[in-house]
Amino acid sequence: MPKKLSPAQVESYERDGFLSPNPALTPDEAAALRGKLAAFEETVGGPLTSEATDARYRSRTHVLLSWVHSLVRHPAILDAVEDLIGPDILVYTSTWFFKEPETAATRRRRTAAWSSCPGATTAASARIVPASSPAA
Repeated sequence: MPKKLSPAQVESYERDGFLSPNPALTPDEAAALRGKLAAFEETVGGPLTSEATDARYRSRTHVLLSWVHSLVRHPAILDAVEDLIGPDILVYTSTWFFKEPETAATRRRRTAAWSSCPGATTAASARIVPASSPAA
């Protein structure tokens, strides 16, 4: 029995390679994360999208920042991932992808498969902007 997703959502993911939308964060949680991201960007000297910002700050931040670690362990996210690939979940990496306001949005299908990771693999993305914002 799925924890979070309906059988139709699981079927949609298996057919299409992505599942959206899948609400996981409350508006307050998303706002708190946006604030923490802004504070992190200030600490590293600017927006993570800037060429002047060291690219290492865009990846693996779940091992550097406790709030990112908490995000990748958020029950609503993990429950959905578990419904798709089972309970054996390893966060291999975390990477920040930004869609700035007034830029085109695209959906990416799951394409990563690591031969060193037997079994099912998937990617989970969390969007931390309000649904009504221009960046949504």
